[in-house]
Amino acid sequence: MARKFGPRQLKREPSPGFWPIHRKEYTWAPRTRPGPHAREKSLPLMIIVRESLGLANIAKEAIKIISEGKVKVDGSKAYRKHTGHYRSRTEDSSSPQPRIRRPLTRYARS
Repeated sequence: MARKFGPRQLKREPSPGFWPIHRKEYTWAPRTRPGPHAREKSLPLMIIVRESLGLANIAKEAIKIISEGKVKVDGSKAYRKHTGHYRSRTEDSSSPQPRIRRPLTRYARS
């Protein structure tokens, strides 16, 4: 099967110049996903939370902060670490628990 959406990783050195990261400190940087914001002009939420604001020390902490919906992008809560991919949840939802998604199985049982 062919890969979709191109490579998922980005090395730090060729990253855009306006990103506030140290380019020679680590090897990898998060990559933005296509969405309502252009890839060349967008900044991943993980970099904002971890590098700019200093709310997290490692990527796992930044992902937890973002997935809890504590960050807003264009007035809507962002739930993914990549700018451009966010969904809005209604606060007055009928079910108090979020829906749990089960992992997809590779092969269906017959």
